[in-house]
Amino acid sequence: MSLTRRFLLAFALLAGLVPAVSFAQAPPPVPALPDTERRQSYSIVASTCACSVNMALLGDATDYQNWLEVFINGKLAPYNDPVVGWAITSPTGSLSVIPRPITDAILTFNLPVTGTIQIVGARRPRRVSQFNESQGVPARALNQTFTDVIAMQRELWDKTNDFTGRGIFSQPGNTLGLLPLPAACVSAYMAFDSTGLNPVCLPSVPSGSIGANTITNAMLAAMAADTIKCNPTSGSANAQDCTQSQIATILPGAGLNLLNGQTVSYPIANTDCSKTVNMVGIGLTATLPSVSGFQTNCVVTIANGNALAGVFLSGFPGGLNSSGILWPTQSVTVGIINGAWNILINPYRWQLQTTVNFYVRPDGSDSNDGLANSSARAWLTPNHGFSVIADQVDINQPFGGLAIVNHTCGTPPCTITAAAQMLNIIGLSFIGGAPEYIGNCGTPTNVKFSPSTAVNADIQVTFGAGGSVSPILIGGFELAGGTNANYGMYVSGNSQVNIFCPMQVDAISSTPTGGYPAGIGIGANSGGHIYLNATLFYTANIGAALSVTNGGYMENGGPVTVNTSNTPAWTNGFVFGAWNGTAALTLSFNGTGATGNRCAFSAGASLYTNGGLAALPGTGACSVGAGTVTDVAGNRAYVQ
Repeated sequence: MSLTRRFLLAFALLAGLVPAVSFAQAPPPVPALPDTERRQSYSIVASTCACSVNMALLGDATDYQNWLEVFINGKLAPYNDPVVGWAITSPTGSLSVIPRPITDAILTFNLPVTGTIQIVGARRPRRVSQFNESQGVPARALNQTFTDVIAMQRELWDKTNDFTGRGIFSQPGNTLGLLPLPAACVSAYMAFDSTGLNPVCLPSVPSGSIGANTITNAMLAAMAADTIKCNPTSGSANAQDCTQSQIATILPGAGLNLLNGQTVSYPIANTDCSKTVNMVGIGLTATLPSVSGFQTNCVVTIANGNALAGVFLSGFPGGLNSSGILWPTQSVTVGIINGAWNILINPYRWQLQTTVNFYVRPDGSDSNDGLANSSARAWLTPNHGFSVIADQVDINQPFGGLAIVNHTCGTPPCTITAAAQMLNIIGLSFIGGAPEYIGNCGTPTNVKFSPSTAVNADIQVTFGAGGSVSPILIGGFELAGGTNANYGMYVSGNSQVNIFCPMQVDAISSTPTGGYPAGIGIGANSGGHIYLNATLFYTANIGAALSVTNGGYMENGGPVTVNTSNTPAWTNGFVFGAWNGTAALTLSFNGTGATGNRCAFSAGASLYTNGGLAALPGTGACSVGAGTVTDVAGNRAYVQ
C-alpha cells in the first residue's frame, strides 16, 4: 500500500472519531451564589413533600445528611429516623456521578408528615482531594471550590450573624459564659447571674396559686426563700401584707398573668383582667359573662391545667372549635375590643404527642369530652367521636401521637342496637394519621352490633378525596346485623381499613341495591381497601363471608385464620367478586367447615389465593361468570 493511501485511510479513521470527541457533553457552568439565606420552607399536610431544595448543593460523595438539616415544626428530623426520615435525590441522576453543584435536588420523606418543613444548608467542611500541582486548574474547578467555601461561610453566617440567627449572642465587647450542664437544667428555667453574662438554670416555680387578690402572712410563712412582702409607703417601714394593687404599683408589670387557680366551674370575674385562670378538675366549665362591669381593655387567659380532661367553655365568642371544649394543656385568650369579647389567641387543634384514649358507651353523651370510660365522660356515638377528632385533633403519628376510640359497654357483654351508635364514618379527613377503633380484642362478643332498624353496615368507613393517608385500625367487634344490615363491615371511597384484632360475623341477610348479593360479612367496594391481619369467626349462614366489588381490594399481610362454627352456608360463595374487585388472600381454616360455593366471581373481578380453590371453605366449586379459573397443581388459584 502506498504512503498516500495509508495517509488517506488514517485520516478517514480519525475523522470518524472526531465527532465523538467534539460533542462529548461538558458539565454546566457553576452558577453564582445568591445573596440569600440558605434555607427553604414549606407547609405540607400528610405528604412526603417531594420538595425542591432550591439551593445549590456542592457536597462531595453521597452523604447528603452532611449537607443539609431538615426541621419539622421546629424539631430536627434525622435522615435515618424510621418515622420522619428523609432522602435527597436529583432527577439528573445518581448523586454519586452527577456534576456539582446539584441545582435540582429533591427532598422526600419516607412517610407522610404534616407541618412546617425547613430545609437548612449545613455542609460539613472537608477536603478529601486536592488539585494536581505543577499544572493549571480549570476555571470551573476553581468556581466550584470557591462557591462551596462561600456557601459554607454563608450557612455559618446565617446561624450567627444575621437577624434570623438561631443562637444566643450578646453585644460587641460582652462575653457570654457557657450553658450549665444539662443535668442542672432538667425541668428548670434558664436565667442569668448577677453579671448578666453567665447562664444559670433555676428550679421551676412551685405549684400552687395566689389567693384572690391578697398575699397573707400565713402564706408567706409557708413560702420558699426569696418571696416578698410589701412596703407601700414612701419611706422606710415594716413589711406589710401585699394586696394585688400594691404589687402592681411597686413592681410594674407583676400584676400581669397572675395565676387564678380554680378547681370548680368558674365564671370569669372582672378581677381576672390581666390574669390566667387555670382550671384543674373533671367536668369543669369556664363561663364568660357579658362585658358589663369589666375594664374596657380587659384581657383574660383561660388555661386547661388537666393532663387528660377537657374544660367546657360557655359564653365565649365565635371562632372556637365546634364542641366548645378546651382540650388538655390548651389555653385561650379573650379580650374586650370595641365593647365586645373577642378571641385574641385561639388554641385551634389539639396536638397529640402521645397515645390518647377516647371512649364511647351506650350510656355516654356526645356533650362529654370522651376522655374516660364512664357514663359521665364517654361519648354516646362513635360518629361524633370521629368527627371531633377530624375537626379538632392533630394526631401527629410521626411525633408519637395516637388517637384510639374505644367502644365499650361499661359492664360487658353488651348489645348495641341503636342505628346512631353504629360506626358510620363518611367524608371525614384526619390530620397526622388515622385513629384506631377498638371493641374488645380478647373477646369480640363483648361488644356486639345488632341494629334494630335498617343500616347499610354495622361498621361503615367511606372517605372522599383527601381522606386518611394511613389505614384506620379496627377490631374486636361482633357483627350481627341480621335482617337490618346489608354488610357487617363496608369500606369504600378510597378508605383503608386494617382489621388488626379478631372480629366475629353472625347472620347478615339484608339485600343492598345495585345487584349485590344479600348479606355480606366484610366488603370492600368502590376503591375501598381492606387489610386482613387477625382471626375472623363466622357462626351463621351468610350471603358471602368476604366481598370485593367496583374496584375494591382485599389482602392480608400474613397468614390469617378463619374459624367456622355451626357449619355456615355461603349463599354466594365464601368470596364474592364483581366489577373489577380484587382479593389476594392467604388463609387457613379451623372449625366445622361450611357449605356453599367457595367463590363467585364475574365482571372482571380477580381472586389470587395460595393453597388453591380447594383450600377455601365450602362444598361447591367456584362460580365464574365470563372469566376463567386456573388452578396450578392445587397450589395457587387465579380467577379472572
